[in-house]
Amino acid sequence: MPITRGPLLGFYHFLTGYFAPTYFELMNAHIPKFALVHGGPMHKWFDLLPQSPSEVLDPVEGLQTAFRSKGTGFSRGFKVTNFVDWDLYRLFPGRPLHEIRQHILHRYGATVADGGANQSVKRIVVLGRDASSPELDAHPVRAFGPRKRNIPNMSEAVEHLRKDFSVEFLDGTVVPPDEMIRKCSSADVLLGQHGAGLANALFVPRGKHIVEIGWYPAGPAQAPHFRELSRALTLNWSYLHLQKSESGSVDGQKLRIELRKVLCGQEGSDLL
Repeated sequence: MPITRGPLLGFYHFLTGYFAPTYFELMNAHIPKFALVHGGPMHKWFDLLPQSPSEVLDPVEGLQTAFRSKGTGFSRGFKVTNFVDWDLYRLFPGRPLHEIRQHILHRYGATVADGGANQSVKRIVVLGRDASSPELDAHPVRAFGPRKRNIPNMSEAVEHLRKDFSVEFLDGTVVPPDEMIRKCSSADVLLGQHGAGLANALFVPRGKHIVEIGWYPAGPAQAPHFRELSRALTLNWSYLHLQKSESGSVDGQKLRIELRKVLCGQEGSDLL
């Protein structure tokens, strides 16, 4: 059973720091019996693992298991095998994220071949942040989803993008994991506000684009998570400073123009 902070701090930490290393371990070896720490509303992602866990433990109980196993080696029949910390972005270059992506897309990315270079109308997957689970809404300390940050007029901005692109507007909170993988696997661009949803870059084929919208004038110098994730996955990454605050609206026409620049390889793009 791996132990990490991943399941406890939201989707970015869960996907990159818990799901990905667990997936990698299971894709390389059959483990007859293993337990995982419950991932809260992200628990549904366990259905996509190459093998199903024998048991899913409450996070507190999982941490107790980790502590007890240090002295005895086992607790409740499970041994903590290692501590993983993959979600630290400075460590991305040393992680087999590309291998994990290829394995997942082979299993679930049925439409990946449709997103070829000769496609005249680019496919854009736009991530919304309007929904959040009741479990996270009730969190006593941390804010999640739209309570933390949002682009309140994203649905209006999407209509401007539809003038040039084929657009799907999705919210990962309500879209099933296998559907999210299939949508991202056929996208030319994954676009969204700086936030955990952009960790879905893990399912975007190499050479495609991640476009991050934010309110930091300095952009990645202050929050480089998704720039570094994109680099590790050989994706093109761009940052668009289009918000005045973390809950500010965006100018849909300006977003349309800036995205066209990105896809033409003009200013604003960090092509890898």
